Amino acid sequence: MKYAIRFIGYYTLLSVLLLIFYPHQVSATENTFLLGDADGDGTIGIVDSTLIQRDIAALAEIKSDNRDAADVDSDGIICILDATEIQRYLAEFAVKYPIGKTVSKSCIEEQSECLSQSSTVVSPKVSVSGNMVIIDDVVFDTSRIPTKTTVVDGKTNSKILILLTKANLSPDDITIQVNDGVYDHKTDYTDTRFKENNVMTSDGKIGYGYDCLVRNPKGDAVAWVEAHYCDGWSDPFRVNIYGLKADSFTFPIEFCYKGVSVKRCDVTVNLSENHTEIESTINEVRNIEKKCWTTGMTDQDMMKAFAQYVAKNYSYSQVYCNIGADYVAFAARDLGLTSLLLYPGGELNQTCGQRLVTYNIYTNIVVPGGHCACIVVFKDGLTLRYDVQGGSFQIRNYQ
Repeated sequence: MKYAIRFIGYYTLLSVLLLIFYPHQVSATENTFLLGDADGDGTIGIVDSTLIQRDIAALAEIKSDNRDAADVDSDGIICILDATEIQRYLAEFAVKYPIGKTVSKSCIEEQSECLSQSSTVVSPKVSVSGNMVIIDDVVFDTSRIPTKTTVVDGKTNSKILILLTKANLSPDDITIQVNDGVYDHKTDYTDTRFKENNVMTSDGKIGYGYDCLVRNPKGDAVAWVEAHYCDGWSDPFRVNIYGLKADSFTFPIEFCYKGVSVKRCDVTVNLSENHTEIESTINEVRNIEKKCWTTGMTDQDMMKAFAQYVAKNYSYSQVYCNIGADYVAFAARDLGLTSLLLYPGGELNQTCGQRLVTYNIYTNIVVPGGHCACIVVFKDGLTLRYDVQGGSFQIRNYQ
């Protein structure tokens, strides 16, 4: 009996010592979970963030056993902030909570040292001089990333943000976060099923990045954003922003180097005056028609002359491929021809499943996931593809 008492005494003493020296260890009886694993599959992925958003919108329900894991900040409420933290974790941004770690609810609530994902944190050296940002001796030129920009022009209907550096960086060094990770319809270009022209290098290698759709709080689509990296480009880290028909809405786009913010741009999309820009586009097209169309030309001759004029008299910075496709579409319809847009740059047999789509040019909305071309159907049934932009054009049969 005395040995049993002595054993219990030793056991009690050991328990006290453990509590003193390891106060944040999870007890054997306390439930643990993988923080951020909203669907309970044992991994952290985009599905977890999506499930949280669907739970908030009452489109799906997170199981009761997984709700603690979904409540990333353990504030008792599952909300968009929890989904955003998971998105930031997946994009390799710095996060406040130990997402991807096995934890207990009390561990998070206490805000103890277990909230740190690493026991050693080395702060980067950051200095800023005008548009030049230096992080750990890597120099970035942010002159082509304004602090604020607005997409209002229905004619060009796009903005481009470009991060410049002379350093030899890998695509994993730079992350581009759109709307703090809150978006949908994501196309991941590290997935080899997706091989659009604008993420292909000259030697056939696929680029990195993603395309996504940004919505306002009402659920309206406000912008299509392409966040890409492609080796071999003179400006390999870039973002294309295409405004969609919606009321004014502002969202951030942030460029980061190894999790450290380099530059953040607040993008406002406001196409409320879009109709005047459509009129401007039509006027520009008809001005070109007057300069290159002559009496006696066939429809096919006129469309070729139109394409040649745009390529010769505009630079690419003035007329991107999607603008050139707009111009060709309007010109064809002025001749009474059927015109459609082909996006993103490929043919019908693309494994990514993109298809030829009709395009209502009078709403002036085009969302190319890459290069954009125009298809023109002539009255005799001949169908031609027009790839037209400032500096170059190509016309070929379309099957």
